[in-house]
Amino acid sequence: MPVNEGNHRFPEWHTASDELAQAVAVLTATTKYRRLTMMQPLYTNVKVNNEIELCEVSDPDCKDMIERALLKHRISYYIRWPKSSLFNRRRDTCIICVNDNSKEEAENMIRVLCDESGYSVKFLMKKSQNHYL
Repeated sequence: MPVNEGNHRFPEWHTASDELAQAVAVLTATTKYRRLTMMQPLYTNVKVNNEIELCEVSDPDCKDMIERALLKHRISYYIRWPKSSLFNRRRDTCIICVNDNSKEEAENMIRVLCDESGYSVKFLMKKSQNHYL
């Protein structure tokens, strides 16, 4: 005896292959329904381009120490190497940028590390100027 579910008719199931056929029919019907409804994307409300230039580091050992600490505390970061200009010829200076949401945690961690180790770090704390193209 056929079973009615909405607009779809399914026969009664007696074997494993029949159950498989029913599952395929239900998935097909569900997929057709989902195509008709507009689904909101998962990351619609996520804010992007909110990176902060946290600090400027000149010592490569200090940079490595900060990188290890950021990774250990699972803080997302990237390192920007500024282009040298006529007045700023230092090639070993880099800028560590973090997400605005983890700014305070990263700043406190770096301050403690650099105070203990004796490295000097210049904190910038300004919005990153990203030029992608």
